[in-house]
Amino acid sequence: MNEIIYMNGYGSYVWSAYGFTIFSLILLFYFYYQTLVKKERKLKDLQDKHEQKS
Repeated sequence: MNEIIYMNGYGSYVWSAYGFTIFSLILLFYFYYQTLVKKERKLKDLQDKHEQKS
């Protein structure tokens, strides 16, 4: 198990790269999800306004 973590001296580089990648993906997902929610709310508001005019 230690060999997997240590990786012949490259473990700190490899695991930090994995950590940064996972963190970045989570961050991107969060921001895109927030944008999607905002756009869905705006669309619903526009649809409600259109229905009230008709």
